[in-house]
Amino acid sequence: MKIQHHTIAHHYVGVTLQGAIRQGYDPALLLTQAGLSPLLLEQPHLRLPPLQYAELVKVLWRTLDDEFLGLTASRCPQGTFALMAELVIHSKTLGEALSQCARFYRIATDQLTLGLTVENGQAQLSMTLTAPNCDAEHFLLEFLLVIWSRLASWLIRQRIPLQAAWFSHAAPAHVHEYPTLFPCPLQFDQPRNALIFDASWLARPVVRNLTELQALLPTLPGTFLVKPVFHGSYTQRVRELVIADMNSGFPDLDAVAQHFWMTGRTLRRKLVREGSSYQAIKDGIRREQAVQWLAQGELSLQDMALKLGFAEASAFIRAFKLWTGVTPGQYQVRGG
Repeated sequence: MKIQHHTIAHHYVGVTLQGAIRQGYDPALLLTQAGLSPLLLEQPHLRLPPLQYAELVKVLWRTLDDEFLGLTASRCPQGTFALMAELVIHSKTLGEALSQCARFYRIATDQLTLGLTVENGQAQLSMTLTAPNCDAEHFLLEFLLVIWSRLASWLIRQRIPLQAAWFSHAAPAHVHEYPTLFPCPLQFDQPRNALIFDASWLARPVVRNLTELQALLPTLPGTFLVKPVFHGSYTQRVRELVIADMNSGFPDLDAVAQHFWMTGRTLRRKLVREGSSYQAIKDGIRREQAVQWLAQGELSLQDMALKLGFAEASAFIRAFKLWTGVTPGQYQVRGG
């Protein structure tokens, strides 16, 4: 089985449900409707495949008729994003499309403000929530910034590398999940929430058409969550390279760097600028693969250890507990 690029942390299951819970909905029933076990609420160590998590979001969209998932003071009816996309798909350039997107939401809702500014050669796609107290865990902010940034890359059919991501809140407890969502330097306690990228991207032509958009919309949010392919970070490119050749083991940093025609030192510096490291990338891949193997229940711990580059099962068990907070055996017993 081919490993997926990432999984969704349990944290996001809980915060995604918060708006519905506040409105009196039964979280266990919502999880069941999404094809998930209600026991998931009691298993904080578990991580979900992106498409399973996307089903939960879809259930909430339909149940609440709210694309903001109950995390704003008033609803944003289902279909709002699709209507916006059908309008901006006719834009000539990415800059025009993002400007139209911001204009559309200013008219469609008073619950958030989108902005697009250019300063010193940098574009800032910013977002402000009118009632941030309704989104106390910052989930809606994270979710919408991810969706809109990946829509931008989808429109021009090119990965837009982020130069930085700004957040007005302090670094949250789940900040270790941010590099997957925002593969770039992260800055907290900033004057605004914004994604920063080179302004030259705004002149790129929109190359998608209405037919492609109509094919995309039914797949959302899964298509934009299943793997972070809509940016050109070195973090993601290294992940893709290592995952594609996992049967050959994990190469050292210098060997990986040769694929990018650079030295290991240069690649290490680029990864650090993105808030990542080669060790963190390897550990993430190992964790996701181990989770899949444990769910399948076909390999012994020793076989898993060897396949993941550990000399013995005990080293793998220690690493797995460090990654997830539980041992492989405990993970399986609790339903992993």
